Amino acid sequence: MRRAASLLLISAMTWCVSPAARAQDLIVDSAPLSLSLPSVSGPQGARYGAAVALLGQDWVVGAPGALLGAGRAQLRLGVDHELAPPVAPLANARFGESVAAAGTLIAVGAPGWRESDHALGMIHLFSALKIADGEQPWLSALPYEAIAPGDQIGHGLTLWGATLAVPAYASDGGSDRVYLFEIDPITGVAIHHGTLHLPADTHHLSGRPQVALSDQFAAVSVTRADAREVLIYTRDAQGAWISAPTETLTH
Repeated sequence: MRRAASLLLISAMTWCVSPAARAQDLIVDSAPLSLSLPSVSGPQGARYGAAVALLGQDWVVGAPGALLGAGRAQLRLGVDHELAPPVAPLANARFGESVAAAGTLIAVGAPGWRESDHALGMIHLFSALKIADGEQPWLSALPYEAIAPGDQIGHGLTLWGATLAVPAYASDGGSDRVYLFEIDPITGVAIHHGTLHLPADTHHLSGRPQVALSDQFAAVSVTRADAREVLIYTRDAQGAWISAPTETLTH
């Protein structure tokens, strides 16, 4: 049973985290949906489509190279809506390098954002419901207190319901990790719900962390020596995440 669930997670991983270099035909309920280029596209250096996420029949697109690398992200909800934090990102913040969406919640990563010496990178949370109500969509920023000093976040994001997975690159010489948060979709309050630790000799695949989530499982794609592996994590009987992998799938 665990193996079957693990394989389902791996299949889902390709869809959840694959970046789109340009708008392209996507298959939704077996019908082709052609995505036109919204106004965020701009010059080629904007890196339009470095990250993309679907929200029902609408979509979120990141362009982390726009505005001298400050970055932009938009939600296409009938028309384009700018996803802008209350403080504009500075050059090289790369806002929009990663995006994720589920329900009415949207997360946007900025790995070059520097707000303090504590950590590098930032995750901003937005509400599609607020946009529909004609309000500013920004909810909150992920609390730095839950992130280990020196860790870099923002390269990748995964949302499953209200659970947000935030991969982090460790700068302390230790292993990389994945932080898990439970997000209130109305207020944006983020509660740290666990940390998945990767073995010391593994690294995130291809520079872009790949994580898939379900209610019970998390899968993290890594490379070790010349082998690629998927590490499977699960919850204990009380619902808390177990920090070490319970199964390893090797290719």
